[in-house]
Amino acid sequence: MLLDLSDTGSAGLGEYLERSGFLVSETKSLEAICDDGRSLSDLFNLIVLVTCLPSPSALATLRRLNRKDAPPIFVVAVEGEALERVLMLEMGVEDLVGPEANAREILARLNRIIDRKTETPRPSTSEAAWTLRHAQRMLIAPSGQRIGLTGRDHELLIALSDHADGVLTDCDFHPGQMRTAISRLKRKALMDAQIVLPIENVWGRGYRFDAPLVQA
Repeated sequence: MLLDLSDTGSAGLGEYLERSGFLVSETKSLEAICDDGRSLSDLFNLIVLVTCLPSPSALATLRRLNRKDAPPIFVVAVEGEALERVLMLEMGVEDLVGPEANAREILARLNRIIDRKTETPRPSTSEAAWTLRHAQRMLIAPSGQRIGLTGRDHELLIALSDHADGVLTDCDFHPGQMRTAISRLKRKALMDAQIVLPIENVWGRGYRFDAPLVQA
């Protein structure tokens, strides 16, 4: 489902995705999605939200879409600063791109989401693994970007790595502080390295690092 709440429009994104093998339904109305009465996951494999930031309507829309039965939500922010995009990530979207992204990048990211949801987990030695280097307190992305870590960042990533096959709950990491620690780490990655960390919010349970993470 392609839900376009922007003033500028999605500029042929739906047609491009259809040419790339996606079955796309386009709408500008949230009611077309939320008032059907059926599970969102039964209706759609993905929801692509095209919006401008900041936008109260976009945040309200995301709150309504973030139901337990919702499929992954991908946001295309055609306008908006990095900190506004971080807020969308904190609210639980699967991934997000800003106005600099082109249709090819969006397609690659959508395919990656689908692959993550359907593939058998890859071993931690995969070339696509993230690397947590303890001595340097550094997180290295598969694409090579490096993110310097504070002591709390480092501790959080160790905890997420140790829960690779499960979910890190609030009581597992300084009760009451996990959400703030994850928010700060995601903001740092986006601001310093222009990269979105694959830390997934598992609604009602906790968080997990949704990619191979190797400690070195």
